[in-house]
Amino acid sequence: MGLPGLLIDDTYGGAGLGMLEAVVVGQELGRAAAPVPFAATCVMAPLAITASAEVEQHKTWLTQIAAGEMRVGVALGADILQVDSGRISGHARFVFDAGGATHFLLETGGVFYLVEAHASGVYLILERPFDPLQSLGHLALDTVPATPLSGVSVDRVT
Repeated sequence: MGLPGLLIDDTYGGAGLGMLEAVVVGQELGRAAAPVPFAATCVMAPLAITASAEVEQHKTWLTQIAAGEMRVGVALGADILQVDSGRISGHARFVFDAGGATHFLLETGGVFYLVEAHASGVYLILERPFDPLQSLGHLALDTVPATPLSGVSVDRVT
């Protein structure tokens, strides 16, 4: 159906649609109780990456998301993370759409970072959420390489 590319510009293989269309799709997925990673991969991650000032980040990650090759779990407000010399350590609870994610988008200190899910030092524990259709996880990170999204802050995305 092309859902991962819904909000991604057609330059990167997406549909180039907007938030109104994303709301309609989200409403229909909810009505059908479809267990798909829509919120994190199809909405949150593309919005954050699109807000990045770096075109190379757009080309690499938006193209992969639109093609369905990249699934992103998202943790916002992960206050117990520390970043040092491009490496991130700590814990992030309540990682949305964690199951099956190839990458994690983490926010700490108002800055967004992208981490590969299969990198050394990444440990994911899937939680049992109240809603069985959602995938929720707890992430432990031990000096994992983290790529900051250039020029992206919580203020620019929200």
